[in-house]
Amino acid sequence: MRSPVLVPSLPGDSAGPRRRGLALLLAGLAALGGCSPALDWRSVRPADGAVAVWMPCKPDRHERPVQLAAGLKVTLQMQVCDAGGTSWAVSSFEVAEPAAVDAALEALRAARPAQLGGSEREARAYTPAGAAPRAQAQRILVEGRRPDGRPVRELSAAFAVDRQVYQLLALDGQPGPEALDMFFERLELARP
Repeated sequence: MRSPVLVPSLPGDSAGPRRRGLALLLAGLAALGGCSPALDWRSVRPADGAVAVWMPCKPDRHERPVQLAAGLKVTLQMQVCDAGGTSWAVSSFEVAEPAAVDAALEALRAARPAQLGGSEREARAYTPAGAAPRAQAQRILVEGRRPDGRPVRELSAAFAVDRQVYQLLALDGQPGPEALDMFFERLELARP
């Protein structure tokens, strides 16, 4: 909690009660701002270390085998955390052959609406600075439902660097444009 902001009144100042009222209002606003959860941005690197993503909280790491599409089995490495009412995640995996990258990107895109029981509402090309453009690399908005029937929204983006495939997710909540820009647009690719 932040300490209250005080505005002193001067002797003989007829605006004293108004200043005290303003001081109380400012103190209340400062206290509310100090108690609200903040986004604590930090640079996070997936296991391969080729990309640095800005995440608003300290992520937990998970790894598991995943069957993406017909015959495409990968080991998915994910870092996920919750902040500001939103779940943030970055996942990555390597495909065996360069020709499998496009199929992997397509599989990731198809999986999002299917996993959320919803549909894709928006899509646009997504090429972070330093990554090669690919038609299958997209940033999409999916609207769906949770298992209990509550509506859910998710922004995701997928791209590749060589044979390494990445996906960024911001699930639910109402993250502001600054937070979304920090997460999706400010990632950095390691230079060889």
